[in-house]
Amino acid sequence: MTAYFDDLNREIRELPSDDLWIAKLSLIENKVVQEIKLVIDYQEFPVDLREKIFSVMENTVYLSSEAREDALASRHSDLIESLHSSFHELARRRIKTRFGLMLDSPRGILILKEEFEKEIKEC
Repeated sequence: MTAYFDDLNREIRELPSDDLWIAKLSLIENKVVQEIKLVIDYQEFPVDLREKIFSVMENTVYLSSEAREDALASRHSDLIESLHSSFHELARRRIKTRFGLMLDSPRGILILKEEFEKEIKEC
């Protein structure tokens, strides 16, 4: 398994505990949501997981006061944890696509697809 979500959790744990903590967490969550939106739009992405992830992504600290309160109390992101679980499930399914296996790393999937498209253009 990849370290994508582990690295995010480490980044969150290392954020300084100051008045800007929630704003910094929001930036991290928003970056992840943008990457994941690209991945779940792929035609090969399972519909059931896409729907699950869309509902989870509404739980960012930017959009949800409950998520913000939970994050401040626990100093972690429930959003990142939920997405981590969903992408582990994706990897367990071992879905083969035209550009390779769906991984448990959204960034890894994006890279695989970019490399595939680059190879196609070079042919």
